[in-house]
Amino acid sequence: MIGGDGEVEPLDLPLAPRALLLTPQNSLMIQLDCPHCKATLRVPDAAMGQTGPCPRCGKPVLVPIPPQAQTPAAAPTTPPVGSVTPPAATAPPPQPTSPANTEGYLEQLAAEGRPNKSNEEAVGELFQVLSEPDQHRLDEDPLRRVVAQRRQSSSSFLTGTIFVLLTIIALYFLYDYLNPKMRGQMQGTLVSNGSIPLVVIKQNQIGDLEAFQQYRQEHGGDRININSRILRTSIVAREPGIEISVEPGPTTQLVRVDVLQNKPLRDYHRERFASFDRPRKEIMNKGVVDFLRAVNETESVLRNPTMLREFRDRFVLPACVSGLGYRLTAETGGIKYPCIWQDKEDRLYFAVPGEATSFTIIERELASQPRVFPKSLQFEVSWGATGTPSDNSSDDVIVEPLPEETLPEMTSEIPEPEMTTAE
Repeated sequence: MIGGDGEVEPLDLPLAPRALLLTPQNSLMIQLDCPHCKATLRVPDAAMGQTGPCPRCGKPVLVPIPPQAQTPAAAPTTPPVGSVTPPAATAPPPQPTSPANTEGYLEQLAAEGRPNKSNEEAVGELFQVLSEPDQHRLDEDPLRRVVAQRRQSSSSFLTGTIFVLLTIIALYFLYDYLNPKMRGQMQGTLVSNGSIPLVVIKQNQIGDLEAFQQYRQEHGGDRININSRILRTSIVAREPGIEISVEPGPTTQLVRVDVLQNKPLRDYHRERFASFDRPRKEIMNKGVVDFLRAVNETESVLRNPTMLREFRDRFVLPACVSGLGYRLTAETGGIKYPCIWQDKEDRLYFAVPGEATSFTIIERELASQPRVFPKSLQFEVSWGATGTPSDNSSDDVIVEPLPEETLPEMTSEIPEPEMTTAE
């Protein structure tokens, strides 16, 4: 209780220490119970006989002095008259025993370079821990809290790792669901030469009509042949526009593939057709104008196989397909072969080497243009019997039969293997 002068008076309560403990700092601790709230308290032996407030209930508590073990008193005897009674022998106070692992724990602290704390520091830390009721229980040993916290930290790390792995797996399956499979096996059809009709780039689609009229005055009706082992192409300027004919070369075969039989690709193409076709039209229109201006400037262009092949890839082949055929290419033997025709049913025609029995359809990557299909797009194509020619047209070309009259020819033979658009 508190006296008149404000000092805490010792309580006359039957307190007794529960145990004497040896802390890792090699100092004795007295463990006792608060007589008011029954909280388990520990104080250093230096606090014996002192009074302080309980950190839990705030009431004063007297730290008792451990009783010394004494030998039992012998039965009183009457000494002989005149004899001297020797003083009774007392046993030394019992020394507290340290836990079995105290020595190993102290060696560990020494190896970690952690210094021992003074009694005052130990008392301060102890009362700080005990002063947090939400962090302390009556039956809790404060010295075990560090071990429990380490175990809790290890368990949290393991839980977090498992959560991250499950999240990655879920994202993978979500990506796989949102990006349907554009891959698999397809059956191609071998068709005969002459199946591709004449294509006309209409005059109103040419961006520079003045250049077109100048070209017609000097080369109107002249057939410009751009031939190679893989492809035979020609262009003729007439009143309706520029006529284009494309057919396989003498060493190639023409294979037709209905790529839109794959439902994910069919849905993808239907939703994004405009974005596929816009770049093709821009490249084709610019290629036509550049060709007309280059020939009007110098006729040496018509005798330059490299430049003619470049213009063939820039406007002749793009005029024969739409966006789908422009962005898909056939690959076999490590060489890529462009689509040379796309009919009104969006079936694609590829001219591949005559000895080939299969090829792979993949996306054609163009410089300075992003991909338009998922990277997983890949179709393995094989074929069997010969099919029948198709007579189809696309939206921006006129399909007409090949003229029967004989026209002057300006031929440029290109013996190199067929390649895709220069990138």
